[in-house]
Amino acid sequence: MIILDTPVWMEFFTGNPLYFSSVSGLMERKEILALECIFGELLKESSGPRERDIITGYWEHLPRADSTGLFIEAGMYLEKKPGADLINTLVLMHAKKYAVPVWTTDVNLLKLLPEELRYRDAPAKKAAR
Repeated sequence: MIILDTPVWMEFFTGNPLYFSSVSGLMERKEILALECIFGELLKESSGPRERDIITGYWEHLPRADSTGLFIEAGMYLEKKPGADLINTLVLMHAKKYAVPVWTTDVNLLKLLPEELRYRDAPAKKAAR
């Protein structure tokens, strides 16, 4: 299993070939663990009913992580890491709980993630469109 962070989902949804084929393969193999906080971010960034329907369609069909207690853990962690973002910290807490890597391009999240929780097979930066 793997957690895809919001920027990776956005690259997938825009059809960036560097991300699209890799994410599609992960989905076909049922290897993506969906997080409510990430799908909330995606819905916030959506631009209309069509995009919302697409996002919620993925949310409804992917395996979902249970977030019970993780907001509290994230809050406690943030006391020790001032300046860290709540959503990034929640992603970190999920990765730790489920012992799964995170695929992200977010430099702030990368700073929080220990090496063993970083997705190693991620392609290079964004492909030209």
